[in-house]
Amino acid sequence: MTSPRWLPVALCGILIWAASDAHAQTGRTPPPTTELYRLQQHGGGLGVLLDQSVVILAVGDAGKDRQFVIERQRRDRDWCGSKSADGKCVASDVTVHDWATSSRYCSSLDIIVEGFSDFRETGREHPAIVVTDTPLTTLEFAPAAADGKPPHILSEYVGPVVAWWRDAEHDLKKCWTTTPPVIDGYSLEARLTSPNP
Repeated sequence: MTSPRWLPVALCGILIWAASDAHAQTGRTPPPTTELYRLQQHGGGLGVLLDQSVVILAVGDAGKDRQFVIERQRRDRDWCGSKSADGKCVASDVTVHDWATSSRYCSSLDIIVEGFSDFRETGREHPAIVVTDTPLTTLEFAPAAADGKPPHILSEYVGPVVAWWRDAEHDLKKCWTTTPPVIDGYSLEARLTSPNP
């Protein structure tokens, strides 16, 4: 005897309702999330272009249970991203949307996040005018990180922020995952959108 076709759908609906009802009864709320910094890199030259947006978050109350999370949306375009069988350049256009979180899998992230604050007084607010094929890097201090003052934004093509972020990205290579982190039972929602085509 076969079950009616609607039965799996009905059962699925009941399970979803039960899960949402159980969640409502727990009275739990998502952990507080504070945006600390935003870093962006846009531009390039000689056929190599980068569009990258990074948001740095503190999730949870201050103390031992708080975690840092980095969300990244990155697009790399390279006129010679790979070589064909006959040795000719093949253009590449690669977009990634990934995350890193301070946990036992990425212990260096805490140090990296602390490093952002070092540039509050030392970076340039207006980039020096230079002829370069490197992207413009901007670092924005969120209002919550600036004691209620308007966001402080640093911009440069070359300099300490650019060099520091390059080293930080190297340390973060082993930390990235395409799955949004789940903290205290809640999956974080994306704040970044895909770069413009």
